[in-house]
Amino acid sequence: MGSPSPEQTRLQVEEFAEQLDSLSTPLEKMEKSILDAKESCRNYEV
Repeated sequence: MGSPSPEQTRLQVEEFAEQLDSLSTPLEKMEKSILDAKESCRNYEV
């Protein structure tokens, strides 16, 4: 079988980077939602 060619490796890395980018967007939105929720809870503290 051997090692993948540099071209294959480069394509896999690019694909992986795209997958990471597509994952990071919902995570950023989720983080903002969590921060907003924490802020809301803080506003209700007595």
